[in-house]
Amino acid sequence: MAQITSGFRRILSSSSSYQLLQDFLGARRAYRQFVDTSILPYPGQRILDIGCGPATLFEYLPVTVEYVGMDISEEYITTARQRYGRRAVFHCSALEKMSPRAFSNFDLVLGVGLLHHLDQKPAERFFALAARVLNFGGRCLTVDSCLVPGQHPFARLLIALDRGKKPTHG
Repeated sequence: MAQITSGFRRILSSSSSYQLLQDFLGARRAYRQFVDTSILPYPGQRILDIGCGPATLFEYLPVTVEYVGMDISEEYITTARQRYGRRAVFHCSALEKMSPRAFSNFDLVLGVGLLHHLDQKPAERFFALAARVLNFGGRCLTVDSCLVPGQHPFARLLIALDRGKKPTHG
């Protein structure tokens, strides 16, 4: 996993610090918009959220969806389980240790803010897993930050300070 967890970035390993920063940056409004415009939930929809963190996104999904979250951070998964109890299922596992046989029949596989934390091989595993566990007609949806010309300097700074290591090609 290509993630920086030293120095000041170490505080984001704490789920409460991570959530505080997300709240400060207005992530709640972004989550609501993301659910309404991209996830498009419907009753009975099965969602697998790989790299779910403390599962903040789950708050914005209707109770009629089936949600399975997975993350490598034991603290994040513990927080998610405490918050949401039996309303969802959470697994603490690294992507490379996840067996596709343990997961199946999903309508949506999410990778929100995930890919920039992965090196090439784990990223390939993510997409292979998604293809294997999705129902026919299911969707794989990923969202990651990127730098674009004319972007606000504060947005560029946040992207530069992110814990994910940007992949290098060569």
